[in-house]
Amino acid sequence: MITLNELKYVNAWTSKCPYPGVEYATLAAKKLVESYEDYKKHYLDKRYSVILSSGDQFDFEIYTKNICHMLGIDYKNLTGEYFEKFRSEVLGVSSSIKSYDLLKAIIDNIDEVLKYDEELNLSVLKINLHTGRHHQIRVQLSSRNHSIYGDQKYGGRGHGKQIALWAYELKLYHPITNELMEFKDIPQMLGSWAILKDIQL
Repeated sequence: MITLNELKYVNAWTSKCPYPGVEYATLAAKKLVESYEDYKKHYLDKRYSVILSSGDQFDFEIYTKNICHMLGIDYKNLTGEYFEKFRSEVLGVSSSIKSYDLLKAIIDNIDEVLKYDEELNLSVLKINLHTGRHHQIRVQLSSRNHSIYGDQKYGGRGHGKQIALWAYELKLYHPITNELMEFKDIPQMLGSWAILKDIQL
């Protein structure tokens, strides 16, 4: 069960942390642009020398190949197969793009990156639970005014529809062989799940 104190904490931060939603993404993008400009201004193509109190000296620079990692961009994931369509259609880049150039492509196309379907007005979330409280996902999303589509108990849109909550992947170690076992099951893209037609899970 979700405790009362936990709900009070969530409600207190709802207005300050509007995740998930376009407001949060827009704010994050703004900070990304600011960080990128700071990097260009203060660190790009510059070398620094540090002298320690022991008298030892070393030089360093902030490499452009590490810039995505520094600013929280998942370079490995964005250059993988999963984001192939996003890279080509939104960013106009290939999988071999360098870290700095990928970040620049995101910045240059930030309006396209942030687009969402205003008419449909639905978001798809991947959720990895660290605890297993009863109705945890449903209660916490509802308390943030982002209830799950089709959730009859905790409000929201999609009255009379199947709840759009699906455990699509399970990983566990075999109790005897210790072999990692993986199971995946994606819902048919009908009804509430039609939103998944252009999304790879």
